[in-house]
Amino acid sequence: MASDSPPTARTLSLILAIGALTLALCAWMSVHTSYAEEGADYELPELIVTASRIPSTFSELTRSVTVLDRRDIESGPARTIVDLLRYAAGLEIRQRGALGVQADASIRGCTFEQTLVLIDGTKVSDPQTGHHSLNLPLTLDDVERIEILRGHGSRLYGPNAFGGVINIITRTNQRESVELEAVAGGFGFAEGTVSLSLSDERWSHRLSASGRRSGGYRDHTDFRTVTGSYRAALRTDRETITLSVGHTDKAFGANGFYSDRFTNEWERTIATLLGVQADLARGDVQFSANSYFRRHKDDFILDRARPEWFRNRHATDLYGVEAQAIVSSELGDTAVGGEVAREVIRSETLGDRSRVRGGLSFEHRAKLARRATLVPGASAYWYPGWGWAVQPGLDVGLTLGRGVGIHASVGRSFRVPTYTELYYSSPANMGNPDLVPEEAWAYEVGVRRQGQALSGSASVFRREGRHLIDWVRADPADPWQVQNAAETSFSGLELAIDYDPQARERPVGIPRVRIGYDYLRASRTSGQLRSKYLLDHLRHRISLGATQGLGRGLEHAWHLRYRERVGVKSQILLDAKVSWTRGRTVTFVEVTNLLDTSYADIGSIRMPGRWVMAGLRVGM
Repeated sequence: MASDSPPTARTLSLILAIGALTLALCAWMSVHTSYAEEGADYELPELIVTASRIPSTFSELTRSVTVLDRRDIESGPARTIVDLLRYAAGLEIRQRGALGVQADASIRGCTFEQTLVLIDGTKVSDPQTGHHSLNLPLTLDDVERIEILRGHGSRLYGPNAFGGVINIITRTNQRESVELEAVAGGFGFAEGTVSLSLSDERWSHRLSASGRRSGGYRDHTDFRTVTGSYRAALRTDRETITLSVGHTDKAFGANGFYSDRFTNEWERTIATLLGVQADLARGDVQFSANSYFRRHKDDFILDRARPEWFRNRHATDLYGVEAQAIVSSELGDTAVGGEVAREVIRSETLGDRSRVRGGLSFEHRAKLARRATLVPGASAYWYPGWGWAVQPGLDVGLTLGRGVGIHASVGRSFRVPTYTELYYSSPANMGNPDLVPEEAWAYEVGVRRQGQALSGSASVFRREGRHLIDWVRADPADPWQVQNAAETSFSGLELAIDYDPQARERPVGIPRVRIGYDYLRASRTSGQLRSKYLLDHLRHRISLGATQGLGRGLEHAWHLRYRERVGVKSQILLDAKVSWTRGRTVTFVEVTNLLDTSYADIGSIRMPGRWVMAGLRVGM
């Protein structure tokens, strides 16, 4: 049995400090409520659509959810969706290259394969490999908000929602505008973005295009990225029909990305997404249907100097149809849905293969004694060769008053192997066609409080996994091989506090501050080979972010992260942004890794040091 080593004295001091601060602020939230907040019921302006099959207000939530909104997007030091996700509570972004070139998402210690990614509810996770799941055909400017469900999600979304779900929700209901942005910075970085929005009483259109490039911060880390998207929506009193098209093309040097034996790897990925969604309301029934097509191409060269020595070309198609009906009655709200999808791959090394999946889902939300909410549900999915997998779950919520609520949740998750895990073969990595799906049971208890200016949450969780898939080896000279390697349990704690003076009727003129702390511990009960991904998680993370207006259109924002990974020296990372707004023109300077910390997110792949960028954004 293997477990994490004890934390250092400095780590314990930091934990105690953040814990004391959190407890003090939580106590203050409970008893020191201003007169304006007495008796109020606080809800986020938008419905939360990711935590349940039935959209919920904040007061109805029975799960742990993080929301990043337009204020976070516009004020924070972030150039890409991946950059923004680095600051989310309970979520770790692990990059091999800068600015979203290649990134993995981990929620509560899950691997990149165990996180489901959605765009407006459409599944875009890649069946070839989870390394491609964040190849998103969107710019950051296209995003309205991002909802992150922390914890089991297979009951709601089926396979691959093993440790959590990231749902990227695009912008709608915009006024007519044209926006232009130009950015330049260190390491030969340059970026240009243009977006156009048109709307009337029934129609809305949004078109955006972006291109960026860099010579790289070390040898063979150069990149260029081109992204474009279009979204059209037709609205009536009872229906909304949406058409979405997106495309992104990235080519980049991949110095040591997948093997430390090769420092001049190269890769090009192309992702295209097409979706049509319809939402209809008829009395007490809400119906939604979604059809989608995603194509992803991957061209990988192991040695850039010898491109034909070892070259992999893959093309994957994912297309499917989903439908759901929500019926409201005196007994509560009931959601019933179904999905049929097909995954196809054409690959020089993985072969030409396809598989079909089908699934059904059920969920019911009932109010008990006005203050209690009960949400049972289940999904059942079928794959050829593996048969049916059933994922039940139960959520319970209780409102205590003054914006305080508690919740508890239990659920089962599963994940099927990707084509890379099953069939890949190279000098450095070997797949395994005999893999079986992963399984886990997850448990969670949490408390939250939402106020006009001060909000907070705390949760403890545990995930017990079986047949977990990992790349393992006994000796560093051996190639990595995929196995159902271990039975592993993850336990953790999450704390978050958000002080937002802008939410008051009379802002007090002090910064918006966000504080977060995550702790994670893993215990492996089987499998003793060296793990590549499964046990390489953050043990402690402390985050502190602030945004403050300085007057005369000036604003500054910064975000500090302390990270302590299993077996790796602790790190402190600081990003900052200063902006000046005059009318619809914004001038800004961003600095990532301001302290010039030497660090790596994955293995020994060194990430950039201090990187300065300056830009101008003009709206018309």
